[in-house]
Amino acid sequence: MPQFDPQFFSPQLFWLVISFGLLFLIMWRYALPRIAETLDARQRRMENDFARATALKEEAEKVLTIYEAELQKARADAHDAMSKAMTEASIQVDREVTQLDDKLAQDYAQAETRIDEAREQAIRSIGNVTGEIAGAAVTRLTGIEAPASDIESAVESALRERT
Repeated sequence: MPQFDPQFFSPQLFWLVISFGLLFLIMWRYALPRIAETLDARQRRMENDFARATALKEEAEKVLTIYEAELQKARADAHDAMSKAMTEASIQVDREVTQLDDKLAQDYAQAETRIDEAREQAIRSIGNVTGEIAGAAVTRLTGIEAPASDIESAVESALRERT
């Protein structure tokens, strides 16, 4: 192989230096600046993205703080509304209980009045029936018919003693 022959080493080294030098100049002039620009652009883009992400994170934290404050306010408002509704319901129940108590008291008074009237009517009726029975008993026992006024006065005095 000719490349391993020592007589060809010097021209090979010469062309190696020239090729390496040209490659170095091309890389140094054209390729490395483009790679550096690409790396710089990438670094700037990463820094911008990081800055934007940081700003978005801060904004999200602010929004979360506002959301939590609004949520807390909504809970407090709901609690206040529920307390107010409970108070109003309690007042309404008390009002209705009072009305029902008044109605029951009126019904009780009316029922007592009807009972008293019924008792008086029953007593009058008992008085009439008792008078008739007493008159019939006197007539049967004595054979004499007693005057109705005497029987009525005797029954009335007996009923007065009982009541």
